[in-house]
Amino acid sequence: MLKKKHVKTFLIWLALLNWPPILILVPPLRLLCFLPFLFWINIPALWLGFAKLIGKPHYDIQEFGAMPQTPLAWALIASFWILLAAGLTLATDLFRSRLRTKADA
Repeated sequence: MLKKKHVKTFLIWLALLNWPPILILVPPLRLLCFLPFLFWINIPALWLGFAKLIGKPHYDIQEFGAMPQTPLAWALIASFWILLAAGLTLATDLFRSRLRTKADA
């Protein structure tokens, strides 16, 4: 059952995992967020193989990594981080419940 604390935990994980594309839109922070933004793109695109999986027209692979060219490529990257936030939310809930059962015992 989805509780308010689960939604809060999910939103916290989502914000932590998706801060590079959000902060790159703020002009004074653009330079500081460039490297984390590249990692945000390249972890799912290159390290997990999304760029090779869906092919050339969706990603342009350059010296700094893969650059998404289509909405499908951006959607794959964003959905990877959203699914990771959901998985971390489940793991956090399991960890909390185990801590509670050990404390009760």
